[in-house]
Formats: sequence, structure tokens, C-alpha cells
Amino acid sequence: MKKSSLKKGMVGVTIVAVTIIFCFSALAAEKKKFVMAKTSKMPASPTYLHDRTDQKYRITQWSRVDIITEHSDPRLIGAEQTVYGQSDFRAFMDKGDGGVSWGYHVTRSKDGDCLYGRWESTWRLTVAHFSDWVSEGESKFQIFGGTGKYLNAKGSGICRSKTTAQGETVKCEGEWDF
Repeated sequence: MKKSSLKKGMVGVTIVAVTIIFCFSALAAEKKKFVMAKTSKMPASPTYLHDRTDQKYRITQWSRVDIITEHSDPRLIGAEQTVYGQSDFRAFMDKGDGGVSWGYHVTRSKDGDCLYGRWESTWRLTVAHFSDWVSEGESKFQIFGGTGKYLNAKGSGICRSKTTAQGETVKCEGEWDF
């Protein structure tokens, strides 16, 4: 009698353990889709890093503050995103020419929690006429952490942008969990 109740107890414990493991792994693996849009002004602090004797290329470091205008997470609508970047492009560009940019961003929600991420993008000039220029680009981004509610945030996605001398509009979609 003792052996059969011991076996039943072990079977019960095993079933409970497997159920708990399955539930937590299913929750951890679930990523939520999100969409986002933001606007930005031109870089607030550009620094040109290229050698002044080389007039062919420009390497620029910059930072700016973007405002999130749409997001699937309502806490992030109106949030500020500080973007730190570096760009590499030809000094004199014609329509069809492009460049690459990469960097990091910190997004601060209304309640003070932060999201951290990195991004890489490529872009091309679609209009090139003196000060009237337009570029279109695509960025891949990765979310790798945060603070508060977003402490263990992870995710990735793609953004598409349109940039002019007046500013930039960006639309993104991706998946994340936190």
C-alpha cells in the first residue's frame, strides 16, 4: 500500500512540475507584436569626424530627441526617445546615392521606465536638389533591456523612414516581450 501511494504521489508531483514548466516556457516564448510611429527634428548635435583634407566622405556622430506619436503600448505614446547615431556617406551626393547609419536609443515612458535598443540602417536619396532633398531608409532594431516594467525587455523589428531637411517621420513594426 505504501509503494502505490508513493508512486501516485511521485506521478502527481511530476505532472505538476511538467505543467508549471510548460506554462512558464510558453509565457516566456510569447512575443507580442507592436507598431510604432515617431517624428524627429534634424540632429541636435552633429559632429563631423572626417579628415578635412578628404572631401569625398563624411563621417558624422549625432544625437537627437524623437517623439513617439503612435504605439501599441499606450504608455509610450508621447514618450521621448533619445537617439545616438553615427552616419557614413559621400560628401557630395546625387539622387540614388546613399549611406549607412547605426547607433543606440533610449526610450523614456511617461512613468519614467526606459527601454534600451540598438539599430542599423541604410538609406538613399530620392530627391537631391540643393537644400530640397529627401531620403528614404530602412532600419533594423533590437531591444535589449530597460528599467522598471521594461527591465527584461527583448525584441526586434524594422522601421521605414522618410527624411527631409525639416525632419524625419518613421513607422516601425516588430515583436517584443517584457
